Amino acid sequence: MDKKMQKMPEEELKEEIRDFLTNRKILVLCTCSNNIPRATPMDFYIDKKPPSSSQQISGPFW
Repeated sequence: MDKKMQKMPEEELKEEIRDFLTNRKILVLCTCSNNIPRATPMDFYIDKKPPSSSQQISGPFW
């Protein structure tokens, strides 16, 4: 089946990412150099409370 890809609204995407990350505590960072892959497990945390609209938001997803 050939379906057109629809772009998710930015705010909905941010909410989905935050929900996904809030329910997890470990990630695996994967890189590759000279065709040699490496996977490094890492613990992480995310603030449970979203920033207020007056705060500057920065980071990879914002």
